[in-house]
Amino acid sequence: MKRLILVASALSSIVVILFVLRRNSLLANAANLDPNRVNATAILGGITEPNASRDFRGGRLTAFLGGVSVNLRQADIIEKPAHIHVSAILGGVEIAVPQHWNVKKDIQLIAGGVDERRTLAQQRDDDAMPDNSPDLVVTGSVLLGGLLIRD
Repeated sequence: MKRLILVASALSSIVVILFVLRRNSLLANAANLDPNRVNATAILGGITEPNASRDFRGGRLTAFLGGVSVNLRQADIIEKPAHIHVSAILGGVEIAVPQHWNVKKDIQLIAGGVDERRTLAQQRDDDAMPDNSPDLVVTGSVLLGGLLIRD
């Protein structure tokens, strides 16, 4: 009997998570009409999303048992900083940014990981970069998944 209750509660939790993610996905698809934002939700699958906006403002990336890959290498930010909110649950999110962007991360990890694989050859010189404010702020949470930021 205890096993049946445990299985039923686990299944109901998964259904609730899928319902919430699906609702957020529908809202994000409506927000995708703005070319200056990137919104992608992957549930049991993968999405690759390029964005070459000249006025990138941010977005929302969600991966549940899947993966989201966003390429921002051709994008520019006019109004700093742009904000991307990441939710990775048993999945992964990859964000490719231009080498010259200053990226700040504020990620809550629960048995997950964040990996920043950006070339260190272009280390910022304090004299060359008087404005040290971030170009991109990545916030959110990673639960049993991963976030990769690369150039």
